[in-house]
Amino acid sequence: MDSRGWTDNGEDNKKLVSPSFMIASQLGATYAPTSMEQAASHCANYVETYRDENGSVVHLKDWRLPTEAEINIIIRFQYMNNAAMDEVLAGKRYWSATGEVENPQSTASDSNQSAVRCIRNAFK
Repeated sequence: MDSRGWTDNGEDNKKLVSPSFMIASQLGATYAPTSMEQAASHCANYVETYRDENGSVVHLKDWRLPTEAEINIIIRFQYMNNAAMDEVLAGKRYWSATGEVENPQSTASDSNQSAVRCIRNAFK
C-alpha cells in the first residue's frame, strides 16, 4: 500500500497476489472511472456491509484496486472447466493499480470503457 492507502503502483507490485482476497459484490462494479486515480479513489471510498452471526452490522471499508496479477488470476479461474466461481470479470478491461488490464476471454460488446472491481485482503 502507498501513503494514500491505495495499492502500490510499482512495477514489482503488479506481479504480486494477496494470499487471500475478497472480490467486491456486483454492486461495487462500475464502468465510470476514466483514470486509474478515479478507480483507486472509488475503491478507497467503497463500503460493503453485512450482519454477522450475532446480528451486528459489519462494515468492510478496506477495499483497494487489484494488482495486475490478481486480475489475471480471477480471469484465469473464472473460465476454467467446472470453475468453483462464476464469471465476475465479464468486461473487456479492468483497472489495476498499474493501469488497465485486458480480459482476452470477454465477450462484452462495449470495449471503450474500463471497469473497476475492488478487492480487499481477507486476512491481515
